[in-house]
Order: sequence, then C-alpha cells, then structure tokens
Amino acid sequence: MYVRPPTPPTNDEIELYGEGLLETVEEKLQELMDRADVLKKNREVNLDLVSQYIKNNTTDDFKEWLYTYWANLIYTENDYINIWMKYWIKLYERVKRKTIRLNLYKDGAITEEMVQLAKEKPLKNLYDGELKELGDKLVGICPFHSESTPSFTIFTHDNHFYCFGCNVWGDSIDFKMKTKKISMPEAVRELQE
Repeated sequence: MYVRPPTPPTNDEIELYGEGLLETVEEKLQELMDRADVLKKNREVNLDLVSQYIKNNTTDDFKEWLYTYWANLIYTENDYINIWMKYWIKLYERVKRKTIRLNLYKDGAITEEMVQLAKEKPLKNLYDGELKELGDKLVGICPFHSESTPSFTIFTHDNHFYCFGCNVWGDSIDFKMKTKKISMPEAVRELQE
C-alpha cells in the first residue's frame, strides 16, 4: 500500500545527514522511474487485452466500461509515484541548497518544459481527417481502429481524446505515439517542431 510522504527532515537533520541523503534520494528517484515505466507498459497491455476481448465478445456497455475502468484503475499507482518523486526532488534541492531541474526522463534530450509544451499542442491540429463539432467536443473517425460511425472524440476544454469504440485515450503526446508508433521522447521532439 502506498502512503503519502512523511514530513520532510528538518534543516538540522539535513545538516547531519547531508551528502548521505543525496545517495538515497538518487536511488529512490531511480526506483520510482523504473516502477513508472513498468506501470505504463502494463497499462498499455491491459487496455489492449480489454480492447481485444470487447472486439471478440459480445459485451454490454457496462462490461465495456467496467473492463476499461479496471485497466485504468491499476494505473492510479502512478499518482502516488508522482507524489513521491516530488517529495524526493524537494529533499534533493534542500540538501543541495539550490533549486535544480532534475530530468525525470531517461532520454536526456527532453525536459519537463518540452513535455508540457508538447501536451499543449492542439489535438485537432494533429488529427488527419474531418472532425464534427459537438459543443466543446470534436468527433471523427478513429485513427486506431476500423469503423464507419465516428467514435473518436477530442475534448477541447482539456485537449484530451477518447475513442468510445476501442477505448484508447490520452493527450497530444499519446496521440503522436500511437499514430506514429514512436517512443515518448520521439513524440515530444516531433511535437516541438
């Protein structure tokens, strides 16, 4: 079970353990990044399994929702990982006595700022095809599965997409990764152009 991080050490404790804390912080950050990678891969596999099951079996809307919800629920551990990463980064900054930017991505060529900018790229500009406007949503044919009735939806208020036909969802980075079949760092770099 995951719990919220404890109260950070006092300045006196940091003075006492200073450099020893740095090694611990680096180990903990690496563990968290590795676990986040495993979770992301598992989520993708689970969503693919759910999508295949739904495609090959007659299911009602509730079962479809339940299976998709289950696959995404397992991924919520990632929220705790993000909380702990922030905790360890803050502790690292306190020990070093300066604000630093740690690159949380294994590919050193991308930064937090690049990821944020990539997520802000409007999905409607990335979508190749015709979109129909329905309130604050845009609907079109899904680029991830064959269909005749549009079920791919872009939610313009938060720049996310969801396909009600194949249950694929995400942001601009996810869209680029899935349509081009490229890695996250490659997608982020492409979205910078």
